[in-house]
Amino acid sequence: MSSSLDGMVCLFDLSKESEEEATDTVVRLEQPVNNCKFLGNDFSTAFAQTTVQTIALLSLENAKMVKEVQT
Repeated sequence: MSSSLDGMVCLFDLSKESEEEATDTVVRLEQPVNNCKFLGNDFSTAFAQTTVQTIALLSLENAKMVKEVQT
């Protein structure tokens, strides 16, 4: 999983050879992302911390933000 200042959180399948094939899930946030981590053991949920001090809860199965909280 990766994130960047363009506001995208991407999940990759590293068994694929090319970057295009490996891109599995992309979640676009409205704010630049500083950090992202998986939540739980099934890798279906993650959180992203933005540069404007919000935390977004992400569903990687549905490729969307579930909730955003101001910190």
